[in-house]
Amino acid sequence: MLIFTHFSVPFFSYILTDKFLNKHDKNSKTKHSIIAGTAGLIPDLLNIHATLTARQNSYSHTIWTVLLCILISLFVVIKFKNIHKSFIFWIPYAVTTHLFLDAISGGIKPLYPVNFLLGDYFIAPHLWIISDICFILILISMYKKQSRKNRVVNAEFFN
Repeated sequence: MLIFTHFSVPFFSYILTDKFLNKHDKNSKTKHSIIAGTAGLIPDLLNIHATLTARQNSYSHTIWTVLLCILISLFVVIKFKNIHKSFIFWIPYAVTTHLFLDAISGGIKPLYPVNFLLGDYFIAPHLWIISDICFILILISMYKKQSRKNRVVNAEFFN
């Protein structure tokens, strides 16, 4: 999958979860959803790759990265009291969604260096760009809807 899909799945997951739980104000929700989305990029940021073989022969696309993210998330939340405790879940979740998306789009070796391949091309490479475009359009429509909602609220306030 391409980078915007890896960002969007945890980003939108956070927004939808927060919407149902109604836990944060608008500014916190935006900041936290961007952090969750960015965490979805961690495997690609740790090991930038251009080929499937490079991805499959990388520690960054393994269960070891998820475990490392759990440990780092725990440390950060314990060390810095102002970090929201939900990030113990959201950071590893974002990395796991990245691995899942790569597993269904070419496969990963989750126990690398053990030569065990998980996944296949269930989503063909020519569809990856369509996935990114769809997520971009969803983001634009959400932004426009929010802008329209803010304009209505502001108009009511001034009347």
